[in-house]
Amino acid sequence: IRNDFERRDAELTSAGINVAYDLNDMWTVTFDASHGSVERQIWSLESYSNATGRANDNTTTLDDIGFSMGGGNLGAVFTPSLDYSDDTLVTLGGAQQWGNNITVPNIAQDGFINTPFIADELQTLKLSADAVLDAGFITGVEFGVYMAERTKDKFDDGLFLTLPDFPNTTSVPSDYRLGDVSLDFIGMGNMVAYNSFGFWQDGNYIETSERQTIAGRWQNTWTVEEEVTLGYVMAEFDTAMGNMGLRGNFGFQYVHTDQNSNGYATYLENGLVTAQPVSGGDDFTDFLPSVNVIIDVTDDQLVRVGAARTQSRSRMDRMNASFGIDYNFNPTDGINWRANGANPGLKPQEADQFDLTYEWYFSDDGYIGAAYFYKDLKNWQVQVEEPRDFSDLTPPPGATNVNPLGFITYWQNSEGGDISGWEVAGAYQFGELAPALEGLGLVASATFIDSSIEVSGNEIQVPGLSEEVFNVTLYYERAGFEARVSSSMREDFLGEVSAISFSRELVSVKSTEIIDAQISYNFENSSTDWLRGLTVMVQGQNLTNEPFVTFQNNDPRQIRDFQVYEKNFLIGASYRFE
Repeated sequence: IRNDFERRDAELTSAGINVAYDLNDMWTVTFDASHGSVERQIWSLESYSNATGRANDNTTTLDDIGFSMGGGNLGAVFTPSLDYSDDTLVTLGGAQQWGNNITVPNIAQDGFINTPFIADELQTLKLSADAVLDAGFITGVEFGVYMAERTKDKFDDGLFLTLPDFPNTTSVPSDYRLGDVSLDFIGMGNMVAYNSFGFWQDGNYIETSERQTIAGRWQNTWTVEEEVTLGYVMAEFDTAMGNMGLRGNFGFQYVHTDQNSNGYATYLENGLVTAQPVSGGDDFTDFLPSVNVIIDVTDDQLVRVGAARTQSRSRMDRMNASFGIDYNFNPTDGINWRANGANPGLKPQEADQFDLTYEWYFSDDGYIGAAYFYKDLKNWQVQVEEPRDFSDLTPPPGATNVNPLGFITYWQNSEGGDISGWEVAGAYQFGELAPALEGLGLVASATFIDSSIEVSGNEIQVPGLSEEVFNVTLYYERAGFEARVSSSMREDFLGEVSAISFSRELVSVKSTEIIDAQISYNFENSSTDWLRGLTVMVQGQNLTNEPFVTFQNNDPRQIRDFQVYEKNFLIGASYRFE
């Protein structure tokens, strides 16, 4: 029996200041500074108990369990012969053979807890000046400098937990009993429940760090620092093109990045980890131009055109300096060193993007819009194998005449691809049809996306993108009363989720349709003075109890994860003082 408990604590601190000073009627200078930090501690605990004794115990009690398979996605329903709510039967301790036989003998693992700690700090400074001009078609200008310094530290560890009186098992102490939990939905009846986290906190397990035997814990321990200095200039314009208005802006950003990381290079020797400090980094500059144009075709129709080179910064876990080494001499190629890790010199992802939008505002409360977008991804991040000089590392004891050259598989910038698509959107107020429908309206949008990225001759799916996304909201607003219902639908997409020991994993996410609703009333027209600032609200989220489902091998029948969040209701009130 496995009891899972997870707790996340975070402490966030933020502060900022913004000062604007008007030099004269034209020029304004703005200074902005901010500081933000967060420290996160996570405890993810597995505590094992059993109703049959340990696997190698001569007193083991066997259970005779039958099962039947339900239709659809109901899965198995079991028929046990033992009573899993019996305190005298269920005892703490692992029933199966868990351990590594190095620091923890097999069957000596009675639990496990992941305890990662993350500290993230960001400081920014911005100094800018802007002016309203009367210089021909140029109506304004803004320029400035922006600086950001970010530091992220991560410490990763996991602890094997063993009962002090091992190999004996023990009943759950009464101080930690939490009654029973019903597993009737799978036919297992009631089962003993207990406060596993409190039992661990009170020192009832012997702890053995997994960092002694698992190199990945060291590879997942690192510091990354990133300093970004950005200078920019932007000009606004407003002129005419025949009978049509022409307005917008153009400019550029000049970005200098200096990044570095400290981490560990690890290898195993006789099953134990040897970790050596390593570091790395890079600095580079990028030029990012952009232009946005709005063409006022008529008083109620316009066309927007935008083009820009954009940049998306790398995830810091891909920028750390740590890597693991498989040190094993290969007589066919003479290579001793092969490694796998991240890349402290990984550059941001860049794209040249183009947007074209048509908007028609056919009434005060109605519009129709259609947009086309295209993104030429200049690079993509993939894991590739490249040569590396390992002469900065100490070979394992006993190694002689070591060739320092080897190979490392790590994150690298590769060829990109493209993303394109269409979006149509609109809004309408039905009061324009008949006075009785005043206040009734509709807002809707639909997005269709096509993406193509080729890596080593194979086309891959861009994470996070659904080929089709639909949103619709029906609302009614009149005399202080507001009611709305919204539906959001998206097709299957490739998502990133947490896997074992908080590693990241790409999986397919099943299509969803989420329905929310809200009703509110404000008393601004009340004849009672003190009521006029009051608004009351009732909100319902996920009214159809839509599950979050992931699957594997691109087959929706191979369900990996099925989570139900239930409906969520909120009741609130606000009051505005005038």
